[in-house]
Amino acid sequence: MEVHYKHFYQYRSTNVGVKSGFSKNKISNLTSINNHYFVGKRAFSKSSNTTFYNKMRYFVSDHWQIEWLIGLYSSPIGTDAGALSLNEIAVNRFAANARNKDFDAEETVKGLMTALVSKYFINDRSTFQSNVFYRKRDFTARLPFEAGGWVSLSRDFVGTNLSYLYQGFPNTLV
Repeated sequence: MEVHYKHFYQYRSTNVGVKSGFSKNKISNLTSINNHYFVGKRAFSKSSNTTFYNKMRYFVSDHWQIEWLIGLYSSPIGTDAGALSLNEIAVNRFAANARNKDFDAEETVKGLMTALVSKYFINDRSTFQSNVFYRKRDFTARLPFEAGGWVSLSRDFVGTNLSYLYQGFPNTLV
C-alpha cells in the first residue's frame, strides 16, 4: 500500500491519496483513491476533486486475460476567477471578475466509467482486444449574469470495440 500526502503552502494546494494492489495466482488488482483541493492565487479561484479507480485483471490462460475497470470522480467545488480587462489587471492582477463573484459563478462535475476488456495474445506481436464500456457524466454550472443562468448537462455513453494490434518495431498497427 502506498499513501501519499502533499501540501503546497505557496499555492494552497493539498493532495492526499492511497494506492494499493495485490497479485495472487491468476488475479491481480490495483485500487487508488485521491483527493485534491486547490485555492488559486486569484480571488474566487478554488477547486476540489476526489477520484476512485480500480483495475482487476484475471488470467484465463497464458494467452487470454480479462480486465474490469471502474473509475468514479466528483468535483463538488469549482469556482473561477474569470477574465479581467487590462485596466483591472493593472489595479490588481489577483482580483476576480466582479460578475463571477457577485453572481457566485461555479461548477460541479461528477461521473463514472466502467469497462470490461478482453485481450487474447496470439504471439509476442499480435493481440486481439475487445471491450464494452459505459460512461456517465453530470455537469452543472451557475453562470455570471443577472438572470442567474444555469447549465445542467447529463451524458450517458455506451460503446464497444474490437481491434487487432500488431506491434512491429518501432510502430504499432491497429
